[in-house]
Amino acid sequence: MPSTKLNLVKRCGEFIPRAQRNEVPLKTRGIYALLKQQVGGRYKVVYIGIATKRGGIKARLQVHVNRWNEVKWSHFSFFEMWHNIPNSLIQEIEFLFLHIFRKHKTRGSKTLKLNTIMKSRKLKRITFEFDRYNRVVEQVENLYRI
Repeated sequence: MPSTKLNLVKRCGEFIPRAQRNEVPLKTRGIYALLKQQVGGRYKVVYIGIATKRGGIKARLQVHVNRWNEVKWSHFSFFEMWHNIPNSLIQEIEFLFLHIFRKHKTRGSKTLKLNTIMKSRKLKRITFEFDRYNRVVEQVENLYRI
């Protein structure tokens, strides 16, 4: 079967200081992360979000500046998606990141956002169980129904 190359990210910027947020082009669609610089030059992810409408990532960053002070985040990274990538796929990618980082998040808003995305799509959880002969039995469970 022939394979095709999947390109998701058109361009990206990583570990950009908060003061340089205006350099992000208008109407940039994609995923972004707000980061807090730690002692020793490491970065901690404090927020993961998407921008799929109107002003794009630049507008979303401005909203975060107005809501959160500099103590919450000092840098950001963004990943602009190609124009042919649908918004639904961008949401799924965000869901994957949120799912990975969910154990590190204790804020109610993240849990709410994660649950909202999960309910908006039909998702399945695949669990593996072993029978008495140590053979893998695959069982598929629906998490949410639309």
